[in-house]
Amino acid sequence: MKIITSDQKDNKDLEFFRGPGGYEGKRFYLDIGQNVSNFNFYFIKFLKGKQSDEHFHEKSFEMFYTLTRMYIVLNDEPYDLKPHTLIKLQCKDRHKIIAKHNDIEFIAVKLPILKGDKVTTEK
Repeated sequence: MKIITSDQKDNKDLEFFRGPGGYEGKRFYLDIGQNVSNFNFYFIKFLKGKQSDEHFHEKSFEMFYTLTRMYIVLNDEPYDLKPHTLIKLQCKDRHKIIAKHNDIEFIAVKLPILKGDKVTTEK
């Protein structure tokens, strides 16, 4: 698991840049350690008070980019994350998203796409 906030300074995984015409951006570098032929790209919203089941993925991994404040439990550790934070989950990282304080919106990328890869850890 790796968490990168967009306001971190001196982080080799985050680059601030300015492009032609004056636009600015932030580039997150992530080594996924494998070649991937497919992935899913999601926009996800949880209404305040809703939550996911705790789960993990056997062979795929996920990345979340928060658009709003996000409360998430990763491998039994709670995190209250600011908007514009990138989370990289390795396979078998347990995670549960809880819309504790607000509606949550984020972008999720899961790769590779593997049917039956999700394992729910709560009953």
